[in-house]
Amino acid sequence: MVAPHVLVSLDDELVYQAAKELNEQTGRAELPLTELKKRFSGTDAAFYQAITNLEALELLLPVDKAPKRGSVRRNPNPPQPLSNQIDEANKYPKEKDLYPAMLSALQAEWSKPNYDPVWIVDTSQRPAPKAILESDEFTRPDLTLVGRYNPPGEAPSFQLVTFELKRRYNFGRSVVAEAEHQREHCGATASYVVLHVPKYHIDDGVKINTIKEAAKEKGIGLIILTDPLHPDTWLVEKPIPRALDLDKARDYIGLAMNEVSQQAFQVLDDLPPESLTRTVLPVFGTVLPDFPVEPPVAPVVSTPPPAQTGIATSDSEPVTEQPETPSDAVAPHGRHLSEFGILKWPHFGPVLAL
Repeated sequence: MVAPHVLVSLDDELVYQAAKELNEQTGRAELPLTELKKRFSGTDAAFYQAITNLEALELLLPVDKAPKRGSVRRNPNPPQPLSNQIDEANKYPKEKDLYPAMLSALQAEWSKPNYDPVWIVDTSQRPAPKAILESDEFTRPDLTLVGRYNPPGEAPSFQLVTFELKRRYNFGRSVVAEAEHQREHCGATASYVVLHVPKYHIDDGVKINTIKEAAKEKGIGLIILTDPLHPDTWLVEKPIPRALDLDKARDYIGLAMNEVSQQAFQVLDDLPPESLTRTVLPVFGTVLPDFPVEPPVAPVVSTPPPAQTGIATSDSEPVTEQPETPSDAVAPHGRHLSEFGILKWPHFGPVLAL
């Protein structure tokens, strides 16, 4: 009997898929963990946790009791099917694979309806100011947006927005410091951390909440997405906007966005000086609730108390009571972010339904 709190995560699926491929390619029933681990791109800790989870689900069966030296075999009659969302993760095996899709979505969704003109460039490998490159810990922005923002009924402003993307296996609290470093040395009006979480599970919730707290403290925006091509899977928390640092912005645009720099500089020169000191937020977003970090709570089965003396009652049936839990406190491993109750957010992205 599978415990109700043991649910399938993306790591579980990837390890199970590797076991299936190794079994089919070699024809061996016993699958050495050392060979299986070579087919998994995550950390050793994630691999052995996935093995533990799959054994608890009886999808893999242990051959011996030495977890780091032994073997497993696939259960020919698993007790429950394994959901298949591996293709979604495999679409973006490396961080750089996210860039073209993210660029496309930003161009199509982010810039409408109020940017004109706008340029969005992959700046991950471009030259950059010395102050950015001399850091031993941080790098240049992955993507950069520049353009004139023309909100209805308001004066236009020039926006320089940077984006730092991280895949699920490679994000932690330090990504906020990296985005802050980029914002300071690029003269940006706003900076975002973008986390690719193709399939949410509990460990991600712990990391995301930590990053969310750090981002809020530093005024960095946060985008959490399952697929960069589909903004309806994006969850957005807005940054604190800043006035453009004109000298740093010109230096950065001239180096990192050389192909559009002359056009961007012309837009800058055409704007009145007072517009460069305004702080506006040209995107829509919402404050995210805390992400789930606990497994679902099993229903509590109880029997009504006996009737008071002198009051006749019929035989009582057991009653299932659903525990009271806050709306953002419970979610299972292995759920796609779009299952969290996404609502459309005007002009840009979604919010998390509470």
